[in-house]
Amino acid sequence: VCHYLLGYDINASFLTASMFATHTLVTYPIVSRMGVAKNQAVAITVGGTILTDTAVLIILALILSSSDGGLNLIFLLKLLVSLIVFSAIVFLLIPRITKWFFQKAEGEKYLHYIFVLFVVFFCGFLAELGGIEPIIGAFAAGLALNRL
Repeated sequence: VCHYLLGYDINASFLTASMFATHTLVTYPIVSRMGVAKNQAVAITVGGTILTDTAVLIILALILSSSDGGLNLIFLLKLLVSLIVFSAIVFLLIPRITKWFFQKAEGEKYLHYIFVLFVVFFCGFLAELGGIEPIIGAFAAGLALNRL
């Protein structure tokens, strides 16, 4: 719509569309307090928000790369491989390390806090190394640690 009706170039059109595709869970604390957080519609909304927010950040990485003139097959393959490696580290390796660490430092609650912060920053660093926005790394760390 932005490209055809408003005359935007393709990058601006994708950026505008991705800006309107995402939404945040501003009302989730209220929904949780009302006790309807376990409702299937709420779970679908949360899942949709996670997917759209992640997709928007990946689209942002693609747009930033294309504006630098670096959007080609090699970049896309590198991005795909880095997403796979990043996901494997965050969702397979980090939960195991975290469980082991929490068992070893069971009585030290402040160490748990420091470790969680370390994991969030480490995942942001890994995302940056892979050419992904660091906020995706921090977001993925939250998803990985939430299961524990």
